[in-house]
Amino acid sequence: MGLIRRLPSHVINQIKAGEVVERPVNVVKELVENAIDAGSNEISIELIDGGRALIRVTDNGSGISKEDLPEALERHATSKLTSVEDLDTISSLGFRGEALPTIAAVSIFSIRSRQIENSVGAEVIFEGTNRSDAVEVSMPQGTVVTVKDLFYNVPARQKFLKSTGTEFSHIQDYLQSMALAYPLVQFSCVHNGRIVFRYVAASSLAARFEQCLGAERSNFVEVDFKRGGFQVTGFAGLPHLAKALPTVFVTSVNGRIVKDRVVRAGILQSYSGLVLKGMLPPAVIFVTVEPKWVDVNAHPAKTEVRFYDAAVVQDLITIGIQDALKANIQKKADPSHSQGDVMESSKSAPTARVIAGEKYTRTARHTMDQLEDNKNEMHRSGLGNSSSISYKTPSVSVSSPRSNWKESPASPSQDVPQLIEKVQPEAQVKKQMLFDTEKTSPFASARYLGQFRNCYLIVEISQELWVLDQHAFHERILFEEFVTSFRAEQDIPVQDLLAPVMVPIPRGLGSFLNEEQARIEALGFRYEALESSAAVHGFPAFLPIAKVAPVFEEILVRCAALGGAGVAEVHPLVIKINQMKQEFSELGIHPSSLNREDVFHLFFATMACHSAVRAGDPLNEELVRRLLLRAGDVDFYAHCPHGRPVLRKFTNEDVARWFERL
Repeated sequence: MGLIRRLPSHVINQIKAGEVVERPVNVVKELVENAIDAGSNEISIELIDGGRALIRVTDNGSGISKEDLPEALERHATSKLTSVEDLDTISSLGFRGEALPTIAAVSIFSIRSRQIENSVGAEVIFEGTNRSDAVEVSMPQGTVVTVKDLFYNVPARQKFLKSTGTEFSHIQDYLQSMALAYPLVQFSCVHNGRIVFRYVAASSLAARFEQCLGAERSNFVEVDFKRGGFQVTGFAGLPHLAKALPTVFVTSVNGRIVKDRVVRAGILQSYSGLVLKGMLPPAVIFVTVEPKWVDVNAHPAKTEVRFYDAAVVQDLITIGIQDALKANIQKKADPSHSQGDVMESSKSAPTARVIAGEKYTRTARHTMDQLEDNKNEMHRSGLGNSSSISYKTPSVSVSSPRSNWKESPASPSQDVPQLIEKVQPEAQVKKQMLFDTEKTSPFASARYLGQFRNCYLIVEISQELWVLDQHAFHERILFEEFVTSFRAEQDIPVQDLLAPVMVPIPRGLGSFLNEEQARIEALGFRYEALESSAAVHGFPAFLPIAKVAPVFEEILVRCAALGGAGVAEVHPLVIKINQMKQEFSELGIHPSSLNREDVFHLFFATMACHSAVRAGDPLNEELVRRLLLRAGDVDFYAHCPHGRPVLRKFTNEDVARWFERL
């Protein structure tokens, strides 16, 4: 007798259920998505014991006929697909025909439904392997699905469920996310007989956002960005709200709530230089693309998607959020500048992004060059080759033999749908400065009041009290000066050494240093790569000599992390290189997406940090005044290149409230 035998169908269904239904929130997700697909504008959810004892979802959608109701409980029975080609153009949330039979296999299940053209509805009850025939019932138009005793027949799954509060919190988070994604639909939720929330249909996403998050609305900027067949909408939190675990972080693709790495990386990349490492800003971001540009059949629970060109989608998300932050962050954020000092963003064309420490993405750089120079043509016919674009970069006398930091135009593909509309040549916008150089910088009229704890500078500007972090303030100024000099092709002054500074390096990195010598020497370092050390013969003149070795090490680490240098030797620098690679990966920074200016921005941030005055350094009034004057000559921003806030301001009203004068 053979040892291999086919499992019974009900066992197969229970096993398959584990791929789709892990906990009550998965049941709610499948049923709510079915209700959305049915065109419902009113959806109510009733729960008992966090969904373990009861889940009932009621909608007023198109319903299911009596004839189709038994068929709907068969595996892979669906009205949303007819052929494999339809997988390329899926616009519905559900499509596999697995949800209802899967849920029915692990619960006491009933479904009743009525179409508008029928006077009565039909009901089918499913318990274990027993399914009743469809019987007529009186009910309003729509569908009611009742799920009782989830996992009653799968004890192995049931014992892994968490407490009632935990399971319900997952459901509540999901329903709130769906309510935000579908503002025209009314959502209500009852748990253990108590009404938890009821979101009536809203006229807009902004109105629904206020319904769900209320007073937090003032801490977000609205995002509405569209390029061709791509659109990103929603709300992005202000940088100072970033936390390790944000209060809200909702992302969706084509109306489907997902936890996608590409979307997440695009959001994080847009805050580059504005938030500290490891911190995540709150966000509610909805991405819309043509169905044929995204594969939604990439995960059993449909919580992840796969984009045709993930790099371009990530870049466009970054651009959309950065545009919103650029236009609104300074007038709404607490650590911000006066609105009068901020130039309004153009509404007719993409604006020049000057956010601190920003990694100009490939798409963003190309748009910027075309708008500013009106010389380059867009070398793309569609989505597939849009990640390889010819564009103008500053002609700096620095060359690199490593191809992964260069951009080379790819041959256009004629078979790929166009993602980004071609920017019209006449759409020109001059690069904007946060402080208009034709106007007087606010720092020019600053009245220095003193230094607190040898760490903070106290100044009065426009009848406001400004508190500046002296290290972050100086660091930002230096960074902007480095960038300005780089764009103007000005050489960094070099201080030669009589005796070289020896910097230990891992064996095997010597050849890499020789390859990158032109790039690193452009930063002001003159060195000779030896077998296990580097002899630094010259360094940037503005750098303290005590900082030569650590700054050189930091630059070497970033070069090696971006260049993909691999060293097997156990060495402190090797550990740093691996950590830096991981950090770049988490931020969505890929060597192939960086041009020369991007790479130098990373170096400039390091050099500025090590060259700036430190917390605890006493500064006399003359030094502070020179610092304030230098701040007026750069494109200043309220955060240092690493994301720390530079300043905080207090109005006369703020101070008056302290002393109860208001």
